[in-house]
Amino acid sequence: MPGLARDLARVRRYEPSRVRLRAPIHVVRGALDDVVSDAETLEWTARGGTGSRRYGLEGAGHRFHHVPDDALRTIVADVVSRTVPTAEMIV
Repeated sequence: MPGLARDLARVRRYEPSRVRLRAPIHVVRGALDDVVSDAETLEWTARGGTGSRRYGLEGAGHRFHHVPDDALRTIVADVVSRTVPTAEMIV
């Protein structure tokens, strides 16, 4: 298991970038998530450009496989509507 121990050590040393991004960051977090904290999602979206947003997913933990499809579909549709330029934006 030396490979596993080495890989776990790398994960524990990982520090995400703190660079400010020009692109908007959209974060979906399950309300019951016990892996990623609400504070972390606030930090991530604060680093994003204009239009960055956090979405809460009721009834979900870190994974979304038990959430009704409509709940996630609604969030994805909102993200797409905010990020894909419309004809009015292009003109």
